[in-house]
Amino acid sequence: MMSRKKSSGWTMAKALYVLPIAAFAAIAFANCSKTESENTQDFTYDQELFAQLPKDRSVKFVGYNLDGTECLLVRDADGTVRRLPAAEMGVRGVTIPLENREIPESEVYTTVEDMPEYPGGDLELRKYIAETVRYPEEAKANNQCGKVFVKFVIDKEGNVRDVELARGTGFESIDNEAMRVVKTLPQWKPGRQRGEAVNVSYVVPINFQLN
Repeated sequence: MMSRKKSSGWTMAKALYVLPIAAFAAIAFANCSKTESENTQDFTYDQELFAQLPKDRSVKFVGYNLDGTECLLVRDADGTVRRLPAAEMGVRGVTIPLENREIPESEVYTTVEDMPEYPGGDLELRKYIAETVRYPEEAKANNQCGKVFVKFVIDKEGNVRDVELARGTGFESIDNEAMRVVKTLPQWKPGRQRGEAVNVSYVVPINFQLN
């Protein structure tokens, strides 16, 4: 992990674990202000994948806890989404079969046989983020900190696109800085499914912490 040079007692933002959407990093908050509203849902899932699930029956699919672990969700026939207990996790994977069909040009995967790779690996990705993040002055002045989850797509050519917030802090300057950094990421080695380069969804958690 890279640490940035301190200035006026502030510790610059630290980029923590970087990983595919199948896992989020658990990151401790320092003493700081919190957003006025908290997200009461303690899991998340890919909306594009969810839209493809059969509507006429109960379906199990992979979701993601906010504490950094994968979980198994079930979408009941009435549309309710709930998390299954760990004992019922069973085999990982979504319920939508790939079959032997041609992969649509616009299809975006959450997990593939060969996940995208940042040049030099995850360590270099964490290093790049740590060196690129600039803690917003406004956030410093207001003692604001938090963890930002930025979602993006690594396309078939390895380019980063469709950058958006998966879960923000509620502090605009911090959320915008996290997205700015992700938009500057260089080209990746694209993910592959059945030997073919495909679009893959990824999530990067970035921690903004003040000491």
